[in-house]
Parts: sequence; structure tokens; C-alpha cells
Amino acid sequence: MDFPRESWELMKTLAEADPAAPTACSRWTVHDLVAHLAAGAKENADLMEDALAGRPTRATRPFAEREPAFVALPDDELRHELIHQSSRKLAALQELSAKGTDATYQFTGRPFTAALADTHARSEAAIHRWDIAGDDETSMELLAAPELTAHAVEILNTLPMLCEAPYSRARAAQVDELRIVLRARDVPDVVMDIAADGARFDITDSADGDAVVETDAAHRLLALWGRHPKGHAVTVTADPKLWSSVAEVLWKATP
Repeated sequence: MDFPRESWELMKTLAEADPAAPTACSRWTVHDLVAHLAAGAKENADLMEDALAGRPTRATRPFAEREPAFVALPDDELRHELIHQSSRKLAALQELSAKGTDATYQFTGRPFTAALADTHARSEAAIHRWDIAGDDETSMELLAAPELTAHAVEILNTLPMLCEAPYSRARAAQVDELRIVLRARDVPDVVMDIAADGARFDITDSADGDAVVETDAAHRLLALWGRHPKGHAVTVTADPKLWSSVAEVLWKATP
């Protein structure tokens, strides 16, 4: 197991990015985003090392607890911390992977295998690279990988505390019932099904719904994570009365 391509592309983008520059995450500069990544890598490394050593598991620390110390660092020190913590995480992942496909550690309240953690890292790197670089050719290629869409559906369905999780989005938008089909060419549909007692994403062929949102595979992944690129065309087929609800549900979850 090695650093995935998405991580290398993110590192190259960060190397050329102004720490004070804004990102597509409205509350974060590039420096803040690097702090988020470094803190996340450290948290994963710590939890994996505990599991590998047979130490008791603990709850995953929330962003507000683990990130401020990294945000406070000067940017050059922060960049070194990102490399150091990412290397720790990779070493722990390699050790976890060597224990077999059933070996896990607890992260965000659910078990993660090495394979799942690797895909999660790929997804996070591709999305946060887009947060800085936008719609360049590399972003469009990385974000279109079908396994990242499948991963988003699994993670967002199983981690309801995330603001991008379907039920969290439905509650924030005050929508009790709505079925949205997110469609991209030549790949299965993703359906967001909201009911009074819950909400979830599913991947299926040729779905129907109250609204059909058509875009390309890369921008569909971004929509799953609550991001809406300005100036990018998205076609929504629905009763006009539903347009505001669709927009509230899909694009108000950006951190």
C-alpha cells in the first residue's frame, strides 16, 4: 500500500497554493484545509496504532477538538506536520493491511478496514484538491472514479452525524418527503430517498423520482458531498415548486 495518486495530486496542488487563499469550503482558507487534513491523519494514525497495539478503543475526537492546535501552527510547520502525520497513517495502514482483510480499527463510530480507509483517503484528497484547484482536468478525472461515488454512498449512509449525510440534510432543509435522482451519463443512478422516518442514498439503474438532477460523474460526487461549483451547468427536471427544496437538500451541506 502506497500513497494513492489522489494524495500526490493534492500535495502538488498544496505546494503551489497560497495559505491565505480561500477554498470552496466557505469557512476555510488553504491553511485551514491543511490543518483539517493533518489533524485527520493524526487521528487515524493514533486510532490505528492503538488497535494494532491491542490498546482499548476510544471515541474519535471531533473536528473542534483535534484541529485548533494545527490551525495555530505557522504554515511551514503545518505543512511538515501534514507530511509527518500522513506518513504515520500510511505506515499504520500498511501494518493493518498485513493483518488481513478482516482487520479493522474504530473510526467515527464504525469499523474501518485498511481498504476502506484507503478509499476514504482517496476520496478526501480528490475532493479537497478540487476545493483548491477547481474544475481542472485532473480534478475531473479523479472525481469521476466510480468507486469514489460508491464510497460516498456507503459512508454517508452509515455516518449520520455528518452534515452531508442524507438525513442530516433533510432535517436542515426541513424536507420530510422527496426522492431525488442524481444522474450522470453511462453510470448507474444515485437516488436520495427522503421519508418522514429517515433518508438514505442508493445506487440503482434507471431510477425515477420527484426530481432528476443531471450532471457529469465528477460533479455528481461533489453534489453528494454538498458542493455546487459556481457556473457549472446542472439540469433539474422537476415541478418548479420543488426546485428550492432540491437545492436546499443537495447544496446547503458544504462545510
